[in-house]
Amino acid sequence: MTPSTPEVIVVAPGFFERVGEVICRIAASRSEPETVHLLGEAKKHLGADAAVFCSFLRDETAQLRFMLACDPGWIHEYERIVCASHDPWIMHASESSEAVCGSHLNIQSHAQLEALSLARRFGFESTLIVPAPSSGGAARLGLLVLGSRREGFFESERYTALKVMARPLAMELHGWWVAQSRRELVMRAKLTDIDLELLRHLHRGLSSKQIANDLRKSTNAVDLLVSRLTAKLGVSRRGAAATLAAAYGLI
Repeated sequence: MTPSTPEVIVVAPGFFERVGEVICRIAASRSEPETVHLLGEAKKHLGADAAVFCSFLRDETAQLRFMLACDPGWIHEYERIVCASHDPWIMHASESSEAVCGSHLNIQSHAQLEALSLARRFGFESTLIVPAPSSGGAARLGLLVLGSRREGFFESERYTALKVMARPLAMELHGWWVAQSRRELVMRAKLTDIDLELLRHLHRGLSSKQIANDLRKSTNAVDLLVSRLTAKLGVSRRGAAATLAAAYGLI
């Protein structure tokens, strides 16, 4: 029996090294502009014409945040005419962790077609959609979309190599953004060490009495701390505080 011929990965010499080097630099990035610049570098090494990374909370797409390595006109038009809850890219990332070509998405509505039509005008004729889920079932998700003006670019023989490198790129961008969001929330809400400890207890579903025993405080003192904490976070219930903390990777 003749052995099967292994699949040939058609990429330029040094492809994996160049993309991998940029991915490693993202982990050390100290600012959003620097990270956006690195996304642009990775896009070029991957042979794409456009790229966008977004971060959002599961079931709360109104809280979308973007990093763009594409014509900025896309985001202005996107915010004007696209409903995020009907965005086929986001819908895929909300339901699956698999990287797919845009041509494989199941498009079912006019709103979805409108979103894709807009994207094509800005360099996303062919697309690779790469979800970046959080560990432990956390609510915050990431999504990298690479675009090419060349029809069928991501459906070509390059697909395997592009997918292999796009996945760690998406995950590194997601990890960077989760850490950035966590720092921003701590600074914005002025959370203290005792606040963070209290959030960990709340996430475990402990009562005020149980928390009081662990922290060696009175039940009334714990209730006061919880009240102040929910006010800092802008939520009305302790359960909502714990959920928010988990979404932002605080616990």
